[in-house]
Amino acid sequence: MGINGFHKWIRATYPDSYVRFGNVQVDHLYIDVSSLFHTVVRASRNKRDFYVKLNFKLQQILGFCRPKRSVVFGMDGPAPLAKLVTQRRRRLKEAQRTGRSSRSSSGLSKQALTAGTPFMLELERALEFFVCQRLSSSRWRSLEFEILGSTVEGEGELKIMDRIMARRDCVAPTDSHVIVGGDSDLMLMALLSEIPNVYVINDNSDEFAELWSASEAKADKLREEMEAFGVNELRAAWQLAPETRSFAKTSEDLTQLVLDFATVVIAANGNDYLPAIRGLGAARPNRLGPWGVYLGLRRRRWEGLVLAAPEPRAPSEMWLDWREGLRVDRRMLLAILRPCNVLPRSPPSAGTADDPKEIVDSYMKGLAWNLDMYLRARCADYRFMHHGPGPSTADLEGAWGAPERGPSPPGGAERLWDRRRLQQLRGTPALVAPASLPPDVRPGRPLLPNAFALALMPRSGSQFLIPALQPLLHEGSPIGDLYRECRTCLQLSLETGEATRKLQKLITRTKDLEEQSSETGVDVLEELQEVEQESEEVRSILRELSYRREEHQENDHVAKPFPVFRVEQAVRSVPLSRYSKPETILAALGRPYRYWRTYSNGREAHKTTKWELPAPPVDKWSPLKPSLRIARDVVQTVKSEDDEGRVSSNGTGGDDLKRPTFGRTVRKHSTNKRGRGARRLYLNVRPPSSNLQRSMACSSSGVTQLPDRPHSSIWQRVRCNAVRAQVFFVY
Repeated sequence: MGINGFHKWIRATYPDSYVRFGNVQVDHLYIDVSSLFHTVVRASRNKRDFYVKLNFKLQQILGFCRPKRSVVFGMDGPAPLAKLVTQRRRRLKEAQRTGRSSRSSSGLSKQALTAGTPFMLELERALEFFVCQRLSSSRWRSLEFEILGSTVEGEGELKIMDRIMARRDCVAPTDSHVIVGGDSDLMLMALLSEIPNVYVINDNSDEFAELWSASEAKADKLREEMEAFGVNELRAAWQLAPETRSFAKTSEDLTQLVLDFATVVIAANGNDYLPAIRGLGAARPNRLGPWGVYLGLRRRRWEGLVLAAPEPRAPSEMWLDWREGLRVDRRMLLAILRPCNVLPRSPPSAGTADDPKEIVDSYMKGLAWNLDMYLRARCADYRFMHHGPGPSTADLEGAWGAPERGPSPPGGAERLWDRRRLQQLRGTPALVAPASLPPDVRPGRPLLPNAFALALMPRSGSQFLIPALQPLLHEGSPIGDLYRECRTCLQLSLETGEATRKLQKLITRTKDLEEQSSETGVDVLEELQEVEQESEEVRSILRELSYRREEHQENDHVAKPFPVFRVEQAVRSVPLSRYSKPETILAALGRPYRYWRTYSNGREAHKTTKWELPAPPVDKWSPLKPSLRIARDVVQTVKSEDDEGRVSSNGTGGDDLKRPTFGRTVRKHSTNKRGRGARRLYLNVRPPSSNLQRSMACSSSGVTQLPDRPHSSIWQRVRCNAVRAQVFFVY
């Protein structure tokens, strides 16, 4: 989902940010398979049909993109609490609209596509079989595959961006990264990463949908014609556009612009984690939208909306975020929002429950938390959530006061930039909060997969959970009240579903009449007018139902924190002895795995015996040959230890910076020329496109020869026996 309408808006606003995909060489391919799962479920008759179509579509994507080095599949795992509550609300509405039973006649349901369900474990195993199939073929056997499974915390798009940022120091700067996914969050995170040569293909677009029925020749033509969003292209467009080129001259200027862009987009439109600020109108011919107002302020020499500085300004001028990293200039935020407000000017709400200061403080914490997550590509606090709707402009003014007016920014246009601080934030996890933070904002751990599935699933989807947990959804259980259905909500959902289906039929009828009139010349104007009038009546009914639902939610369902601790306690009350052996995997967070073809009988050969090759998910395919040598290993962490046992990661120091590496990891010992003792080194070895038999020859060669003057935290590229290796030294 992400941000509604973002794909269309950015294509219309910055068409130069799109590039012909046929001109892109794909080195590393990343596929967000979650949306693909939902697409295949809707089109499948039964489970066998589902797996056949999924295999076909994955093969079509590989053939279309033609990756050269690696392929990563990202599955949705346990999401942050803010996203969980949003998803839970959608699932409940859908279950109420479609009726008590969510299982279709095919035996499949989108509710089964929830992290923590047994079906997702089946899907992960099916992906492993698909990977092994590809590695057994001559076309794809030189690739390295990764599966970021459903038991690994985080959503698919977040894990994909985390892998791209983790590879920043492990691949050539000229390598391209192509992401196939329809979530608009991917585009914002790719922009914030500052990694070059990142492209995003929207798999929900009409152009991409043609790929499923395309022949090989037509697929080649589609590849030449299809356009992909490019990070480099948008940054170049900003440097050339008349409205931005005056303040987008340097890389620091572009970083400022990207940070502000993400903040304005999130605040004005909202996303799955945070609602939008209420009352903002979109751009019109006679009115600028929030981004247009921002550009006008920057041309009047305002310094920027989001700042990274070691020391904050005076509290009256700057709002300090809760992680003491990025800061949002509240005066500029108000100056952007006021011209876009379409709500009547009314005083902010008062009282304890609707205190504007509490609402605004919570929302601004959420905005900083969301921006921090996009910047790091990791969630700093899985338990954070803003409760209730977003604040209005009146609430912001009630909490902060009216902004100062004038042609120039109040307080001058001094820039507060600390480039190193921003680089520390970008792409680094924040698993441990500073000790000075109060207990209520300490980072929360993600839910375990089984608890996440229980929290997200409506009562009508209990059959998709682990059998041992299914009784917890029913009345009489410790958390049975969380799944109790409101009769008013159910009635409104049923009426909305009926009206929506009727409107869809009328829209289809309108299109048929228009085509009939254009092809045969028959006058159907009178019938067309009747259908359009009936359609408008149905739309009026839907608007009324939406208003009634909002009023009911506001009066009878007051927003309050989701009792996540009760869910965890209920899950812990069920002993693991009641789980089957495969289901015990869902009681803990998992690890991402990588797969590659090996032919050696040496150091790597033992890895092929530590895991069993997956069986085919359906009887359409033959089992894999036992002689097939495919190695599987956990995605490792780049770490080095000195004599005192201090651990550093990627040269930045600290044991909490755990970045997976690209390629196989070999442990080496070496002594530098100054006799400072042994250092434990980790070689990150990436096999070339051929000659894989000697891929581990570097383990006995001199590739770890140290430089004459060792420098702190350096990467040295070496080449030995047709193997490209990257060696990380710490002194």
